[in-house]
Amino acid sequence: GPGPDRSAPISHQHGMASLAAKPACSVTVRVLRGCGLAAKDVGGTSDPYVRGTLGFRSMQTSIQYNTLSPVWNNGMGETIAFEWSPPESPHFLLLEVWDADQFNSDDFMGAIMIPLSVAPHFESRAWYRLGCVDSKSFVSGWLQLDIVIDNTEGYSPEFYERFRHHCHDHAFNLPLEAPPARSATPPPVDDVTAGSPATVDVTVLSPPRSSGAAGRASSDVGDTKDFVQLAGSCILQSEGDAPNHYRGCPTPRTALVHTLPDDREIIEMHLGEVIVSQGRERSIADVILTNYRIVVLCDRVMSADSGLRMNSSDNITTYVPLGLVASAQMTELRGHVARRRGTPPVALPQSASRSSLGSVQVGGAVVTIVCKDFRAITITFATTAAAAQLAQALVYRLQFLMRNAPSQPAAFLYGPHDEAAWRVHDFHAEAAREGLVLNERESGDMDKWHEVSNENYGLCPSYPPLLVTPRATPADALRGSAAFRSKQRLPVLCYYHRPAELVGRGVGLIRCAQPLVGLGRRSEEDEGLVLVARQCAPDADFMNIFDARSFMAAKGNKLMGKGNENANYKAIKYYFMEIGNIHAMRAAFDELLTLVVSESDEAWLSQLERTGWLRHVGSILSASCVIARKLDKNKMTCMVHCSDGWDRTTQLTSLAQILLDKYFRTIDGFAVLVEKEWLSFGHRFYDRGGAHENERSPIFLQFLDCVWQVMQQFPTAFEFNSLFLVRLADHHQSGWFGTFLHNSDRERKLHRLHEATPSLWSYMRAVRIEHMNPAYDPTFSEVLIPMTSLKRLALWSDYYLRYDKSTPDVPDDDRDVQADRVNVVVWEPDHHATACRDCGLLFTTLRRRHHCRACGQVFCSKCTQKEARLPEFGYDSPQRVCDTCHKSHTVD
Repeated sequence: GPGPDRSAPISHQHGMASLAAKPACSVTVRVLRGCGLAAKDVGGTSDPYVRGTLGFRSMQTSIQYNTLSPVWNNGMGETIAFEWSPPESPHFLLLEVWDADQFNSDDFMGAIMIPLSVAPHFESRAWYRLGCVDSKSFVSGWLQLDIVIDNTEGYSPEFYERFRHHCHDHAFNLPLEAPPARSATPPPVDDVTAGSPATVDVTVLSPPRSSGAAGRASSDVGDTKDFVQLAGSCILQSEGDAPNHYRGCPTPRTALVHTLPDDREIIEMHLGEVIVSQGRERSIADVILTNYRIVVLCDRVMSADSGLRMNSSDNITTYVPLGLVASAQMTELRGHVARRRGTPPVALPQSASRSSLGSVQVGGAVVTIVCKDFRAITITFATTAAAAQLAQALVYRLQFLMRNAPSQPAAFLYGPHDEAAWRVHDFHAEAAREGLVLNERESGDMDKWHEVSNENYGLCPSYPPLLVTPRATPADALRGSAAFRSKQRLPVLCYYHRPAELVGRGVGLIRCAQPLVGLGRRSEEDEGLVLVARQCAPDADFMNIFDARSFMAAKGNKLMGKGNENANYKAIKYYFMEIGNIHAMRAAFDELLTLVVSESDEAWLSQLERTGWLRHVGSILSASCVIARKLDKNKMTCMVHCSDGWDRTTQLTSLAQILLDKYFRTIDGFAVLVEKEWLSFGHRFYDRGGAHENERSPIFLQFLDCVWQVMQQFPTAFEFNSLFLVRLADHHQSGWFGTFLHNSDRERKLHRLHEATPSLWSYMRAVRIEHMNPAYDPTFSEVLIPMTSLKRLALWSDYYLRYDKSTPDVPDDDRDVQADRVNVVVWEPDHHATACRDCGLLFTTLRRRHHCRACGQVFCSKCTQKEARLPEFGYDSPQRVCDTCHKSHTVD
């Protein structure tokens, strides 16, 4: 049959099921059991119960005493159920787990938000991971729930189809490289593809079988062996099993075209015809929240002089992965919707009166979403109580998703894709390429290194399973050195550099963490390992040790039992590189983010300098250049560490290798470098991505910024372009891929991410042609030593300023700029405005609506009595404006 009509805005194509009969809607949840809950009582147990909240209504289960694995009603479950009728339209059911205390207030143990509009009818039995509602909560554990939702306002199959077509037309889905053909016969398509949203618009999951064979998929929710996925917090497995951390994988697809997201994307909220702003761009748009992202679809814009017109550029049409949401806040204009204390504003009845809501006042609401990729999106709602409630629901849901994004990423929704993309880095192949001979007895300096097994990660839990250490070091010395280094991160070889002058020989780049010298401790094993590593170089007179910290920071660590190499380490030259710690980098990043998302460019350069961001980038680049010179020109072994050896150390060793080795300046080589130095050696992506606010820091982004700075000075030395780095910057924290999840190689293998999530390299390979640098010279093999003065550094505009809308586009023809290109003001539709934006008084037959010509909002006549000249909007004479806009414009 004919496809959906893509020419009409999505908001004008009815997404909800018919409301003609208006039957009652309901959600029924049977709470079956829980496991892995946090201990809240002194005895190491808890007394959990579950409370369900829908608006101001709540129900709760019975209390299960002295247990962290509660079972309700012998596994039959206890029921929490609610009903409602349109026009009441709740979007989420909130389930909270509490620990009952007899004499004190109950302790919060975790929460689950269940979307209610995913389909007109939905059934599921699944394990759900508990999430936190604020940064102070410690949450762990799971609940097994049996859910039945009947919602006449659930999104229909036709609405899903139109949404997917819009995302396809705007290229919002990411292509993935097709995996190699499997030797086994794939399951039939009907067995691995879910039905339409009208039944169950989700992908059926099969729990892993002990035999390793792929399980049968079924859409029958009554089958206790196969279940469906509802949201990112839901991990499925067979009934009765205790949920492993990320068990359960979708059955592999047989489609020839692979995109992310696919039909496992579920719509949670649809905000139709709201005003969306990004910088100075404003548009009437539809905002759709899914379990993957926020999608903004602009079909029309309004200008002050021409009314409604089509928007051909779609400047604000975009999407934001949920993992990139940094903050979501709501601002109310002249009025507010207050909620009862302790009750989340997730589903207030739209038809409620003022008396039933308490202190509800009519007023507009503005939701501001600030993203980690340096854009700010503002959504302006109508001046109605229902719209304010909808804004509250959106903000509360976004805040919940934002806080739990690191532990509940969308990567598990898609499941496995191509395991080959997880094998980018081959330890032995890379060692052979660098010229190391690890397991053979040959003459020369290459024989001085050998391969050591970090079996079961027992030597160091945050190191890779295979290490390179000096051959002359016995196993006992390695264990002693590991015990004497912070986090057991002993000195190991990470790169073997062969200068042109040393035929058949090379020098080593070694990484580690700080020694635990304290105020008088020492370790002969660690000192011996450093000595032997120094002797592996052709010039064995001394070794360079680069401490990324400042002198004062190292001395401060010494008071805490740590510190730096002292006089007990013989024949070393010590360098303090004065690079800021993660807290200094986070502060600079936050200031830069605030500066970039602001619309003002007043004193831009001085404000940019005050953030200190470029100064930090320069210090990292400068230290990397020193290390590269020592290795290449002086041919000396270099050892690098900071405090724990997984932040500044990784930045310096990675950049030094890029400067030294042209292979790491290719697309494939850069991927190997990221896998080797960042992922295998345990950079803490989970913590740095925001799982813990005090540990959040943009270390990997800062490394990519440094690479871009080098690219600007050596444009022919790199095979990839800036877009390659931009996409890495986006998706290392988007949560769509499993590549950058967790803190170490050990944790990623423990949770079997290669079997449960797609790899980022699968996407990067699929769009490889877009990342090619046309100026690349493959014969350029010189060592790069960039200039690191602040005069030579620039803001990475391709990344930080790509969403900046503060400057109008340059016209592409010779027509008069004033006549052809003026700023566009989006007028709020009259039917959205029920009260004045300023005074809050309701509009009546006598109190008429008036648009401010500068901001487009609706006011009463008393609040728009002043006039201002607005030449930037195409007006030749003074125009009627509100009091706020009058202050910022010249009055005639």
